[in-house]
Amino acid sequence: MKARTYRKLVEKKNQEIALAALAFAGPPDTTAPPAAAEVPDVPLGAAGAPSAAEPLAAAGAPAPVALPAATGVPGPHQAAAGAIAAILADLPQLMAVAVVDAVSGMSLASHSNSPSINPDTAAAYNTEVVKQKQKAMTALKLSGETIEDILITLTNQLHLIKLSTSGTKFIYLVVNMRDTNLAVAREVLRANAECLN
Repeated sequence: MKARTYRKLVEKKNQEIALAALAFAGPPDTTAPPAAAEVPDVPLGAAGAPSAAEPLAAAGAPAPVALPAATGVPGPHQAAAGAIAAILADLPQLMAVAVVDAVSGMSLASHSNSPSINPDTAAAYNTEVVKQKQKAMTALKLSGETIEDILITLTNQLHLIKLSTSGTKFIYLVVNMRDTNLAVAREVLRANAECLN
């Protein structure tokens, strides 16, 4: 997918999320103009792509941990939002986390405690990491094997990708290696990846 097309899709999704957040906030204040009419243009994040929280902050709404589906019907977005909330409860010091559709690369829910990390942008790139590893496994004829998780170790950070058992979604987690034990982070991801199926 071309970068420009992906960027447009992300911008559209963020506008939908902003509208859903405003609708989810409850009945409108009758003394103020309707919030849906004042949804601002989507600003760009530090990496050149919008983050999910930026349109909400620009609209005056607090940045949510995750949003339920706008329809109120249980679905992948609600399961993703629940997983994000549970991971935040277990790892409050995390830097960023996202639940990602492994086919499209779109983030279903995300949260960042670091202004320099946009998990929605990283979601698309990490989808390619997963797809390339799956291609390598096929080329090596590793039948009967599945990817449990992928660990990328940076100088000060750990980036973990944990696939759901169905392989259709994954959780992307970024932690500071000084603040988080790798075994604890893996266990938290394992427990939460099970609820994404």
